[in-house]
Amino acid sequence: MDGAGSGGSSTPLTAVYGSTKCGLRQLQASLLKECKRSKVGVHTASPGMVLTDLLLSGSSIQNKQMFNIICELPETVARTLVPRMRVVKGTGRAISYLTPPRILLALVTAWLRRERWFDAQGRALYAAEADRIRNWAENRTRFSFTDAMEMYTENTWVSVFSLSVVCAFIILSSTGSTFHHT
Repeated sequence: MDGAGSGGSSTPLTAVYGSTKCGLRQLQASLLKECKRSKVGVHTASPGMVLTDLLLSGSSIQNKQMFNIICELPETVARTLVPRMRVVKGTGRAISYLTPPRILLALVTAWLRRERWFDAQGRALYAAEADRIRNWAENRTRFSFTDAMEMYTENTWVSVFSLSVVCAFIILSSTGSTFHHT
């Protein structure tokens, strides 16, 4: 995962965070070489700037005004990244949310994003994470078949269908003598 410190730069007040990011870069590079001839895919996920307690700890009003422009809520980033992570093929891919086109769009529309997450005094204008999760759960009345289908890639559904056909064949073959033809 990319982030502060991933390139080896210093991260005052968040040294552990920065060192883990740098370590993940090294781990990914090593795993890419180790898994080169295998079917294991090694990829990098880069969510960009996400409104988390860590990001907000010690941030100034000026930081928060910048966060209005460039940051997103965790669930917004997850809705984009997770489906892309599920279907990525090969190895060594970078799966990013905060891409150069998104950054450019955010900067061009900065005037529309003022006070999106924080007011002029730096007070949060968005619901706390626990409240957002509770609201999401309450609004989600039931888990539909469509939701289940979206969780899996096309190849998974082909495998499930194939397995169902095999199971049906086995069941029908083993009980073939009990069916009477009329």
